[in-house]
Amino acid sequence: MSVKRFLENFWESEQKNVLFVCMPLKDSSKKFKKIKQAAKSVGFEHAINSSSFSHGDSISHMILDGVANSKMLLFDLSDDPKSKCKFSKQINENVLYELGIAVTIREPEDMVLIRSENSTSEIPFDIKDLKRNVYTDLTADWLQKILKPNLDNQKWFLSKRVRKAADSIDPKSYEIMLYYGRIPLDYFDNFAYVPVEEEHSLYRLMDLGIIRFNSLLVKNKYEYSYHWTPFGYEVMKHLKINKFTEEEAKGEYTLPNFLNNRKKQK
Repeated sequence: MSVKRFLENFWESEQKNVLFVCMPLKDSSKKFKKIKQAAKSVGFEHAINSSSFSHGDSISHMILDGVANSKMLLFDLSDDPKSKCKFSKQINENVLYELGIAVTIREPEDMVLIRSENSTSEIPFDIKDLKRNVYTDLTADWLQKILKPNLDNQKWFLSKRVRKAADSIDPKSYEIMLYYGRIPLDYFDNFAYVPVEEEHSLYRLMDLGIIRFNSLLVKNKYEYSYHWTPFGYEVMKHLKINKFTEEEAKGEYTLPNFLNNRKKQK
């Protein structure tokens, strides 16, 4: 599958809480073990690289999914161990290819570049300006100090995918977000009542990944509700739709009052 077609069809709204590692695989097991330790210590569920995929998967598909949908990407631009000439080392060509895709679709804070100080390979002109973190000996502690600031500086609500979703919002969808999205999570993060004339916009929000539909069978009756996704909250943040204050939430915007007022206005 081409990169263009993949991104048009499989760029997910949600980010997977993983560190996707692009690195040469030869003689990499010890280094990758340290990377996984550092990833866990700063809050990722785990770190993965192309060797993590099962043989039944399309490797190219899984790599594109990792580049597009992982929370953060780590690129090792050290000399490729497979370089045959000891006098003219090279950076792994697959790592450079994946980095090229990443700089097109991801934010700078989403990417961390590392490189051994012993590397002699030439950095390609087009990526010379990208910040590189040089290490003498790659340790989990050193990498943890590199990853943590990038995590702290990530601003998901400013990302390309959030902007794309925000630009697709129609007036009725915006109104739904204003009414139901501003209520603090401590009160409720779901709703079920939507006026009929707003259902089309509700489905649009579902298509964009801003809300999700949940259903449950209780005593032979189905109950359902719509829930805001983490991505949905980032879109609202991008649109400057702020949560109600505590005073507002305790007063008019308690759940019973809120829903009654909503129905009256319709």
